[in-house]
Amino acid sequence: MNRSIHNFYDKALLWLLLAFVTVHLINHLVVAFGAPAHIAVMDGLRVIYRNPLVEILLIWGIARQIWAGIRQLRRFGIRKPKGPMRVLILTGLYLIFFLVIHISAVMQARWTGVDTNLYFGTAGYRVWPIMLFFYPYYFTAIFCVFAHTGAVLWMRTRAQDAPRAQTIYRRFNILGLAIATILTLMLSGLIADFAVPQSYLAPFQ
Repeated sequence: MNRSIHNFYDKALLWLLLAFVTVHLINHLVVAFGAPAHIAVMDGLRVIYRNPLVEILLIWGIARQIWAGIRQLRRFGIRKPKGPMRVLILTGLYLIFFLVIHISAVMQARWTGVDTNLYFGTAGYRVWPIMLFFYPYYFTAIFCVFAHTGAVLWMRTRAQDAPRAQTIYRRFNILGLAIATILTLMLSGLIADFAVPQSYLAPFQ
């Protein structure tokens, strides 16, 4: 494949993934208006991202990002990189771990006819002791999305403007902590409380 076409292809997949993650997080923030509002927005978005072509592209894009992360790890290792570069590697590894579990769980649920809606994603927050896993699992994933993005932007801008690159990196980390905290409180029901049907709680009990 021509190099310029290959680069365009990679960037297009990356922008598709970024768009999906952005609307996914915004959808979660809608839980502030109640579970029905969240589910209504999700149903509208599913018309787009559950289109077979879009879904295949999303899964393929995720697979390519996972492979790119593995290549980065093999090239640099974990101990050798310092600062934002190490953050880039570590957050990438965690996101691989999260995506493998998350996508596997979603696909298995869909295969068995379970609606993977808000209740599916938040049931684990409501059942002891599995909640001890879910709280750090989701919080860290949300934070890593922002920290990883900040580290990527740092890497791409440091040569042109190192102080600006560092500022962007710090701001993404702060934003990630804020969004991760807010969404954890919302999705767990500690604020914006909502009831989770027993059918979704049962697998964890």
